[in-house]
Amino acid sequence: MRRLFPGPVTLIVRRPAFIDEQMTSGLPTMGLRVPDHELCSAILERCGPIAATSANRSGAGAFIGEGSRGGLPAADLLVDAGPTPRRGESTIVDMSGGRPRLVREGVVSVSELEQVVGPIDRADAP
Repeated sequence: MRRLFPGPVTLIVRRPAFIDEQMTSGLPTMGLRVPDHELCSAILERCGPIAATSANRSGAGAFIGEGSRGGLPAADLLVDAGPTPRRGESTIVDMSGGRPRLVREGVVSVSELEQVVGPIDRADAP
């Protein structure tokens, strides 16, 4: 994780017992993400870990702000701090099983990830 964070990677891990299952909609896993963005880094530094949903609906693609909330989930607050450095969706890797499994390839390529985590199963990835 230290070699991947901060960056455009989401790691799915098993939910530890101290995290209430309501935080993961009853799922046994949870996603970990540390964005590589100055504002996000400042917020995390001051507040610590944050439980949050994605800024886009599943399968809807990356959120492009420009004053439009488009396909965003209902939210009480939206902070648009401009584009992220690598402009695109995070790469999602499920680390909860015996071997890393690609869920979605984003701006970090599978070959870049494999240099860090070793072979990644791509069988079920779109």
